[in-house]
Amino acid sequence: MKVLQLFSAVTMSLVTVACATPPPISLAFGPQSNTALLVSASPRTAMATTIELRRVNMETLQFEDEIVSVENAGIGGNQINRQSNIWLSLKEIDGGDYALVSLATNTFTGYSSGQAWRCLYSGAPVFKLPSGQISIVQLGAYWGGSPTGLSARNDEESVLTQEFESARARYPRIAGQAVVVAPHAIIRWEERRGIRLTRNCSEPSSFEVLARKHE
Repeated sequence: MKVLQLFSAVTMSLVTVACATPPPISLAFGPQSNTALLVSASPRTAMATTIELRRVNMETLQFEDEIVSVENAGIGGNQINRQSNIWLSLKEIDGGDYALVSLATNTFTGYSSGQAWRCLYSGAPVFKLPSGQISIVQLGAYWGGSPTGLSARNDEESVLTQEFESARARYPRIAGQAVVVAPHAIIRWEERRGIRLTRNCSEPSSFEVLARKHE
């Protein structure tokens, strides 16, 4: 995987994060839901970050259109447990397979602001997120190489589930057992130039599988 790359000052990312908010406490979800509940677990950061997962078809080896974007920040952000060292963010999405395609963090040199990002084209984890399931995906290990000193490790599953159980108390209409989901495949694709001001990374129509986890 390539280390995070830098580019000059970008204001669009700051606007995006400023508008991001946690889901309302009225969010209802359970085992009978037709959607999946993604709980992304990332290290707490001083700078705003953006995580992108893209839906993939593991039969046809094609990228789907759906892109799930998670924005975390000290002010604004999707995270539901702002005071914790492990930030958890909830996203209700269509069930399916999702690849972690990019990570980005805002930066500040003391003179100018900008953004650093990683496009995971050389080896991206794929997570199966079934409908009706609360799926915790831990992303700490994928932040390695960040110039802002983000943690590059995953936490124990028991720590994550305990953190979620504590945070979900504010969401009384979310029912069901939370499951920590490990990647079931690693994929790669041809590197492409990103789409500035909208997406820093870009994927072609198809990908190849580097490894699959055998059930």
